[in-house]
Amino acid sequence: MLIWIKSALSPLEIRNRLLNPDEQFQKDLVAYLESCHVGEFLTGTMAEVKTKVPYRTTTRKGLHDVIDSEEYNPTPVGYADPTQTLPEAPPPLCDCNEEMCEACACSDSWWRSLAEVTDDLVLRSNVHTLRGCLRKDGTCSARFPRDVFTKTEVDLEDGYIHIKKLEPMINTITPDLTYLLRCNTDVTSLLSGTSIKAVVAYVSDYITKSSLKIYHMFDSVNSVLKRQTTEIGGSPIQQNNCRKLLMQMVNSLTSKLQIGSPMASLYLLKNPDHYTNHHFKPFWWKSYVGFVRAAWTADVQPAVPHQSSDDEIEAEPELEQLVLMKGKDCLVGATNVDDYVWRPSVFENTSLYDYLQMTTRVKRTPKQLVDFRKV
Repeated sequence: MLIWIKSALSPLEIRNRLLNPDEQFQKDLVAYLESCHVGEFLTGTMAEVKTKVPYRTTTRKGLHDVIDSEEYNPTPVGYADPTQTLPEAPPPLCDCNEEMCEACACSDSWWRSLAEVTDDLVLRSNVHTLRGCLRKDGTCSARFPRDVFTKTEVDLEDGYIHIKKLEPMINTITPDLTYLLRCNTDVTSLLSGTSIKAVVAYVSDYITKSSLKIYHMFDSVNSVLKRQTTEIGGSPIQQNNCRKLLMQMVNSLTSKLQIGSPMASLYLLKNPDHYTNHHFKPFWWKSYVGFVRAAWTADVQPAVPHQSSDDEIEAEPELEQLVLMKGKDCLVGATNVDDYVWRPSVFENTSLYDYLQMTTRVKRTPKQLVDFRKV
């Protein structure tokens, strides 16, 4: 969910105000952000919360089990797993100032319960456990653990805000939202144009998914089965293999829901959707156009300088990323544009469309590589 506050300052305006010596604006903004989301538990540290939350030691790592098999924390009478229950409505608000008011005591008790239940939910569903996310070098692909900040800090050099965060293994959350949804949530403020564009693209990728066709389903199941033939019959623990197989099939079906470039082109051309055995070749059009424009910059620049608009700044071509490929005894740099620019001499007079349509890039065999180097 992406929420844009009406009449709010833009990220650039916020940055400029933060860089100016306006202490009151900084205090107000920090107080607002800290009231919206937190990066720690509400009733103590993670170790202290673990002593309060009941859990059981089990070899089955369920979806909402607290993974800690060293000690056993018994479940008290009347305890209910908050991930399996609905939130309790707050009591009526009381504005009196009496010390022995029953309504005020009930309200205070509800707020204490909210903090305890929220910590229970965060411990069960929001704590990252570094399972299945470690790269070969031991780093986490999800970028955990996060940096810890004992208080909110504002970097006066670039205007970046480091929100107070005391727990490195959880994301920032809104306690009220966690209490209501009863599941894993991640709430953050977007204070840069880059992060806003990234989230818009991420959300758009989900809302543009269409219904899944039957042949997509069978294609996904078939591709997963082909990759996992050894695990299906070779492992003695068939239950885990079946569970893993079903998860991979579901993930594959999810990827099939995304609308690719060929499908988008069909819809724009008002052509019907149909199954075909053709394989579409990707064409890195934006990178190639940027390369051509860069080669003719001197000819297209205006003689009289003018001030660029925001649209023109956004339209500036980005630098092409260079991919380093490791050879036998050297490193080779390559980009997707190189295949279009440095074509074999026999294809010099062939259009780029025909060249991509008629050719396929393959890696030379060791024997072919030896013969090529002799030439």
